[in-house]
Amino acid sequence: QLVLNILQASSRHLNPGDVIRVGAFIKAQEVGMSFSYVSNMVADGARLKSLGTLVSSANVPRTRHGLELALARLLVAMHQGTLEMKTTQDRTTTVTVKFPAIRVL
Repeated sequence: QLVLNILQASSRHLNPGDVIRVGAFIKAQEVGMSFSYVSNMVADGARLKSLGTLVSSANVPRTRHGLELALARLLVAMHQGTLEMKTTQDRTTTVTVKFPAIRVL
């Protein structure tokens, strides 16, 4: 459910041909996943889109934006994990989820 929520939130900000990179890692008995993509400029209005930006859409009511990420944060917090979002100057947005060693089987 966590992966689906993050991917659904990310997919709303992609243009045709854009790619989401998914990765996983184990570091110091900590398990993590990362999701990243490079957003492009919007043709209408030339606004920069990013995962953390609330962009109004005709198809989705404004109240639904961010719901997937809020649910993802709650799921991660239930397992004592962290969810971090970063957008760099080159417009790459990365969502990183980390779970502590006590959650590793």
